[in-house]
Amino acid sequence: MASADRSYRLLAAKFLGKHTKALAAQLDGVCLADDIECVHQARVASRRLRAALRMFSQCFPDDQIKRWRKQIRKITSGLGDARDKDVQIEHLVAKLHEVQDPICCPGIARLLVRTEQSRERLQPQVVKAVEQLAHSGLIDDLLATSKKIKAKGKAKHLDIRSPYAYAQCEEHILSCLDELLRYQHSLADATQVQQHHAMRIAGKRLRYTVEIAKPVYRGQLDSSIEVVREIQDLLGDIHDCDVWLDHLDEFAAQERKLIGRNFGNDRPFARLAPGIEYLRDQRRRQRKAVFDKLALHWHQLEEQAVWDHLADVVRARGKQPEHARPTAGGVVSDENAVPKKENVAKNGSGARGATTTTSDMAAKLAATAHTTTTLIAPKPATTKQAAATDQFAANETLVSQWQHLNESATPQHVPQHRAATLDPSTKTQSTRRTKPSGPTSR
Repeated sequence: MASADRSYRLLAAKFLGKHTKALAAQLDGVCLADDIECVHQARVASRRLRAALRMFSQCFPDDQIKRWRKQIRKITSGLGDARDKDVQIEHLVAKLHEVQDPICCPGIARLLVRTEQSRERLQPQVVKAVEQLAHSGLIDDLLATSKKIKAKGKAKHLDIRSPYAYAQCEEHILSCLDELLRYQHSLADATQVQQHHAMRIAGKRLRYTVEIAKPVYRGQLDSSIEVVREIQDLLGDIHDCDVWLDHLDEFAAQERKLIGRNFGNDRPFARLAPGIEYLRDQRRRQRKAVFDKLALHWHQLEEQAVWDHLADVVRARGKQPEHARPTAGGVVSDENAVPKKENVAKNGSGARGATTTTSDMAAKLAATAHTTTTLIAPKPATTKQAAATDQFAANETLVSQWQHLNESATPQHVPQHRAATLDPSTKTQSTRRTKPSGPTSR
């Protein structure tokens, strides 16, 4: 274990204690599977703990860090597939509510059936992962260690803001920022799916790292956190669309094969095809819209030098950055301050009007590929995903379409807060509660 001062250990203890409690609070709900938010919040807490253990590895013995990271990685992985299925089920229920053409209902309903079945099969694995976490003693160990460090810090009246703490926060934030900017050239090409996925992961790491360091900087990172959160959310939406498109192709192939084996031909698959194509078209259009929004937003952030400002704040170590002043709406340049010449050269952008087009922006991103851009951070309005409009085509029509899945299979209804589906092949009902939610933390 490398040497870490007591202030930095105190910062570690406060963050680890808080999110260990957050994880522990969700475990009973995860096992009950009544509320999908329990799995989501438990997974978010586990990811934040993993990010903290990377950042605070110098604060604890190597064998202890290794053991903690191993156990937290197991619970994160154990909940991952279940969370993905919960999100898919919620999305499919919403689509059944809003779809206008009844011909699409059989395909969407069949996919909902299969997804519900898959989620039910995953629950024993989820419970096993929680039980393994409980038997490992990780929760008690983390809480006891954090409590001990905080007690010592309180007795000695320690402050988390020390030169060492500032230096470590600066190193980790700038490293994560460099990783994010390494992928910015991919925003000039909507087909670079793997690069967009890598950029999403880099954005998530930067967000968690900045959030960990937030108490050290006394609110100076708030506007940067909002910027990174929005970037991460947009990248997450793009990734969700990519996952859906792959999943729909896989589902169509498997369902066609299953129908062919059961009926001797795949002609009955024609009833499902419109719904699958409807979902595929929805995901393609959604991806394009979100990608265009992200690329244009990134271009605007470049012109405002948002990443430069973040770097300036962390390097200033608690002092006011030289060329910026805080305002109610975020951070803007001082009236008499002139941006650094090297930053202007890096950005390669002068003043531009509000009519910048997506194609203009894409050309600029391509021209500045692999450069390191630094930015400023006006606080953007938090984007909220538009809730699916509750346009239930007549309930009788929907039920009628579901009945076509199997002559003897007749699910009764789909309540607003519950997905009740009937497997047409096994004639067994699977009912799980879903909770409509707004934008969730990723």
